Amino acid sequence: MWRHPLIIVHGDANSYVADIDFDSAGTLYAMTWYHRDFYTVSQTNAAIGFVSAGPHRDVTAMAIQAVPEPVTCGALALGLLGLLRRRR
Repeated sequence: MWRHPLIIVHGDANSYVADIDFDSAGTLYAMTWYHRDFYTVSQTNAAIGFVSAGPHRDVTAMAIQAVPEPVTCGALALGLLGLLRRRR
């Protein structure tokens, strides 16, 4: 059985690491599921650094980089089409 060499050990005893994400500088962040605590994670030895405590109950996943919403993109596209048709 293959096992990843880096195990992220955190202080949230009732939970597990539910999501990880990189920021634009390459820093790895982890979020626990139950209390939604946020940690930075060293990519060399999996050492963690505490960033923020919960309760972040409305957070179910991480997206550090901006993620455009499909509806917003669709509205912008329709607006541009409308402007193009108006010019003709």
